[in-house]
Amino acid sequence: MEKFPENIKFALDWRPYQSRVLQELEFHLDDNHLNIVAAPGSGKTILGLEVMLRLNKPTLILAPTIAIRNQWIAHFMDHFLQTREKPSWISSNIRDPRFLTVSTYQGLHAAFTRQNETGKEELEVENFLEADMVENATSLPNAQKTMHAINQLSINTIVIDEAHHLRNAWWKSLTYLKENIANPHVVALTATPPYDVSPAEWKNYQNLCGPIDAEISVPELVLEENLCPHQDYVYLNSISREENVQINKFRSDVKNFDEQLNNNRDFIAFLKTHPCLLDPEKNIEIILKNPEYYSGILIFLLYTNNEVSPILLKILGGSKRKLPLYSLEWAEILLQNCLYRDDYFKEHGLDIAAALKHNLKKIGAIEKQNIYLINNSRIKQILKESLNKLNSILEIVKLEHENLGDNLRMVILTDFIRKEYFPKKGEPEQTLSRIGLIPIFEKIRREYPKNKKIGILSGSVVVIPYSAIEALKISAKQLNISQTHLTFTKLSHDTDFVKVAIKGENNQKIVHLITEIFNSGEIEILTGTKSLLGEGWDAPSINTLVLASFVGSFMLSNQMRGRAIRIDNNHPGKISNIWHLASVEKNSLYPGHDFDTLTRRFKSFVGISFAGDTIENGFKRMAIGVGPFSERKIQTMNGATIDFSKNRNLVKERWIKVLDSGVIKNIIPELKTEKKDVPRSFVFRYTILSLLVRTLFVGAAYIIENLYGILNLLRFNRYNHFSEFLGTVGLVIFIGIIITTPGLVKTLFLFLKHGPVAGSMKNIGDVILKTLSEKGVIKTDVSKLRVIAEQSPDKEIFCGLEGGTSYEKSVFLDCLEEIVEPIENPRYILIRKSRLKFWERIDFHAVPRIIGTHKESAEQFSYFWKKLVGNNNLVYTRSITGRKLLLKARQNSLSTAMQKRSERIDTWK
Repeated sequence: MEKFPENIKFALDWRPYQSRVLQELEFHLDDNHLNIVAAPGSGKTILGLEVMLRLNKPTLILAPTIAIRNQWIAHFMDHFLQTREKPSWISSNIRDPRFLTVSTYQGLHAAFTRQNETGKEELEVENFLEADMVENATSLPNAQKTMHAINQLSINTIVIDEAHHLRNAWWKSLTYLKENIANPHVVALTATPPYDVSPAEWKNYQNLCGPIDAEISVPELVLEENLCPHQDYVYLNSISREENVQINKFRSDVKNFDEQLNNNRDFIAFLKTHPCLLDPEKNIEIILKNPEYYSGILIFLLYTNNEVSPILLKILGGSKRKLPLYSLEWAEILLQNCLYRDDYFKEHGLDIAAALKHNLKKIGAIEKQNIYLINNSRIKQILKESLNKLNSILEIVKLEHENLGDNLRMVILTDFIRKEYFPKKGEPEQTLSRIGLIPIFEKIRREYPKNKKIGILSGSVVVIPYSAIEALKISAKQLNISQTHLTFTKLSHDTDFVKVAIKGENNQKIVHLITEIFNSGEIEILTGTKSLLGEGWDAPSINTLVLASFVGSFMLSNQMRGRAIRIDNNHPGKISNIWHLASVEKNSLYPGHDFDTLTRRFKSFVGISFAGDTIENGFKRMAIGVGPFSERKIQTMNGATIDFSKNRNLVKERWIKVLDSGVIKNIIPELKTEKKDVPRSFVFRYTILSLLVRTLFVGAAYIIENLYGILNLLRFNRYNHFSEFLGTVGLVIFIGIIITTPGLVKTLFLFLKHGPVAGSMKNIGDVILKTLSEKGVIKTDVSKLRVIAEQSPDKEIFCGLEGGTSYEKSVFLDCLEEIVEPIENPRYILIRKSRLKFWERIDFHAVPRIIGTHKESAEQFSYFWKKLVGNNNLVYTRSITGRKLLLKARQNSLSTAMQKRSERIDTWK
């Protein structure tokens, strides 16, 4: 068999965005890669199957879990083959490949490493999602045997579902697979590309999947009515008195330790003998390899009123004023390096280090050779598992049930099951002291008797209401599950609920069964684990989601949220509420680790802003503000959140308003940075300002010189009338203005050209755009692209590329970020010397990596910069002279490296 059987065709109509991708398929596949980013519920699976058919070659599809693997086969049979009988040329076992083989990442990896695939897949995928590395991922002893079977079939198409999974454990197996297939076509599909990973991981992702070709955004899907209108809500949780006592104890211990550290004469004296402090010029390479550490030493010594080397100060910050203030963050950096990374301490400071380690261990501030003065694992755990989160969940349950009644379809996702909280027969109910699947179920069951339609769905525990048994039996019959294989056991402490078990292979169908009775309303509140229901699970009836999970991952959190925003054909007017819980430390400038995790999570969420009629990502759109959070402030914020959540129709109205009732717009990825970080001085302060000062100086010099002569004439009575004197003075000033005018006009022209800070950013963006276009990286016609830049009222600058492909926008922002961020190790840098009367200033700017790979493109970048921004010299940093200039450039940028860095955001415009 060399091709798919004829007449296989998608049975339904294509959605507009699916048609768009398919029309551009030939263009996207010019590099043998198709990389599509599309929100959950957008029909990625159907799109991937159609691309597979159009390529029409033996195919291997790889999915993250058994459940998703089975969905691929089911969708192909239902929507393309339109049959329930699986053809013999389809296999779900990588060890027995057929024309179409659908396997899992773990299945491939197990086949390559001789591991046993059966029975472990779900568990190992769960660990994988938590970013655990597989130790034997670097060893593939059975790969050749498996590849022989694959190549015997001439498999040419590889479809990688939820391609973001490749960033961690098993990318090596997939890379090996790709490298050993002749001229493969790779189709990568994901809802959440790993934008938040290291450059090395991102490189692995792109090498395997290719650049992002098309992105189907959440707002576009809401506009097309393929996703429902929805809103995120943050419910702040104040920790209990007992939890607060534990946190305050740690904070107090750390404060005492810090005070002792600031008065530790032996430690301070030893720091002052460090070679990098005694002779910084000789050790400049060492200092610039770890500037944070040596900045930490400087900051600490200055804070403790000790003299520091002016040379080292100049290398790292330029002046005391530019250095940040001492804080526990800087103390962590200082101690981490002193105690575990600095060879000088290891050789000469063992006694001092031992004493510090002893004191840190005593207060719980050392864990696995890491220093924690702000959040140790105990503090993180207290905030994550705060008992009051159970109260918060109960309040949300009451609120949503009162609003929706029998129409409520709520899912609560959490991390742990906590079986010990189910009382055994004859034992009393336990006090709920930890958050988890069963504690959440028990909290609702015990304290909200108005709703008895509660269920549990996890890999090991399944509970349904007693009233749902008949509905479950009917669904089981439809799946050909024998009644004798079903077991129902009443809970010993509440006979209104039963545990469900299915014998034999049909056990894998339990998720489908519970989903069916949830959709029908036999269960209205379903508690489940994120590992089982967080990804790939499809229950379109969900209209309320509570994320009681601790995960802050960019990817998994977006997958969990995606469960709630799918449309429900049985309820066309569906509007979803998504609740996020965060415990905060009261009356503290730092709200705590839980709040940080939530802030990070929101980087991947695009939605309606509370601050205005915009659609964007990031936590700022929630209008929560920053700490300190008093009890009163927490109650006020939660009260306002509750009031908003009651009016779901308003959510829909705001989506329609922002989307302009059907006018299709685009998500524009932008770089957000502080006003002070934009290289505007390159244009304004030392070009426009310099010209302005010189112009005014010339005019003033002329006036002063001539007025001096006029005053001499006045002394010798050459003027008989005062009016004659004033006329002469006026003539001198007028001529001075005439002399000054050309310079002022030129100054005004430059200011209008470069404008405010946002204008400077736009000019730099134009330089990047023109260079990337000349280099062929950006293939879209430049006339169809536009660099946008604007300044917000709080002085933040936003810059992005309008038009073009997702890949082109991403590369553009990569380049912009390298220019705005502190200089690291580019192959080329731009240098400009600017003179303002009595002193000279040197500015350095990195040439972005993708442009600096070749001399010709670096020279083009320099040329466009001269044309649009200002004069510069291009320097190659791999020469001896260039290396010295690079060190100086990095030295000059170190003070800005300690400040807030830029951030990528998405805005619907």
